[in-house]
Amino acid sequence: MKAGNFKISLMHMGTDKSYNHIFEKAARRWERIIVGDSKDVPKKSSSSHSWFGSDFDQKVNVDIDDVLIGYQMEKVDGRGGVLGFAGPVYRRKDQGSITAISGIMKFDKEDFDW
Repeated sequence: MKAGNFKISLMHMGTDKSYNHIFEKAARRWERIIVGDSKDVPKKSSSSHSWFGSDFDQKVNVDIDDVLIGYQMEKVDGRGGVLGFAGPVYRRKDQGSITAISGIMKFDKEDFDW
């Protein structure tokens, strides 16, 4: 297997877009590093389904190739505390391993601006 077949789709879920270019650059870098490809996952037939569960106000139900990550800048605990948190929301068994289908990242805007 070679690196470069893995696709990371990002969705900005907040209102502050000033850091989007940083997240996009990081995703493209990880795509060049990750070796392999995961099975695509089609969007769900239920109109109430969201790949991010209830972590964001907006529901997102799209086809996924290979992982979908929603991210948002918000106030977490203020400057100098927790920078952010992240984790998977939906997972799949893929070639004998458990891999993420979708996940979330939330970052403290006050730490980014510090």
